[in-house]
Amino acid sequence: MWLQKIFNKAKVEQYFKDLNNANDHLNDLSKQKTKWLNDRRRLENRLRENVAKSEYVQKQTQDTRANFDRWMIKQQNGFKKVEREIVLLEKLKYQSGIKEPDFSQSYDELQKSNPWFTVKFRKLQSELFISALKVRKQFLYENRRNLKAARNIWNRQSEYLGKENGQQLISESWNWLNFTIPVVSTTFASFGRMFKNLNEDSIGNLFIDEAGQALPQASVGAIFRSKKVMVVGDPSQIKPVMTLGSNVLTLIGRHYEVDEKFVSADASTQTIVDATSQYGFQKMRMNGLAYPFGYTDARTIRCLRFQMKFRMRG
Repeated sequence: MWLQKIFNKAKVEQYFKDLNNANDHLNDLSKQKTKWLNDRRRLENRLRENVAKSEYVQKQTQDTRANFDRWMIKQQNGFKKVEREIVLLEKLKYQSGIKEPDFSQSYDELQKSNPWFTVKFRKLQSELFISALKVRKQFLYENRRNLKAARNIWNRQSEYLGKENGQQLISESWNWLNFTIPVVSTTFASFGRMFKNLNEDSIGNLFIDEAGQALPQASVGAIFRSKKVMVVGDPSQIKPVMTLGSNVLTLIGRHYEVDEKFVSADASTQTIVDATSQYGFQKMRMNGLAYPFGYTDARTIRCLRFQMKFRMRG
């Protein structure tokens, strides 16, 4: 054998070369096998994860479809219920004889119409009103002594102011009188004399008409004494009557650092309330107007009181 190796050296070298190549190839195959096995395990794991995700999504889809079906059934039942209620209301409306507003009528006819009410309802409403008047009449009769005492205190306020509880007596007398006469009409010129001894929030509701012609300073006392204020007016109509010229008002406002919306020839109770109100609209080429029958809440009134009471004093 060793003689063959000596005399066949080329064959031996080729043999070992082929052997090394075969070993290298075997190693490569072994590495590929290992890599493929790892890839297989990784793919199998991903497959299991995807299968689990798919099952979860399918379950979610089924649950969502079931929830939707239940929701749809509920909505359909609700829709059918509303349909039944509509049919019932239509039947009741037909039986009651209630008339809906007919907007095809002329303006005059529409204003004279009486929609949503029946003759029977109006009759019962009138009877209720008459009964309420009877109850009120009886109440006033039973408290005639209190009313007489309240009138006496109100007419002699100067005599009761000196008493320890004089202010409270005057306030209570006003409550009795206001209960007897719910609506009291007066002017700003006489308001100060009539209600000079009433404190803040003594008046429940204050209604100011033609507020576009009222001076801001004239309404301060009434607003200060009222819990709620309803202002009705048109600032585009006649301006308030001023005893001072606009130039003098401008100088006074600058001296006391008062905004022009409080002291100017164009300032009125209406313009101030419109500027204070959080609701309103802007009409082209017109002043900003508060919403119709400008109602001012308690918070706005407090702010308005502060501005009008302190800023106008400087």
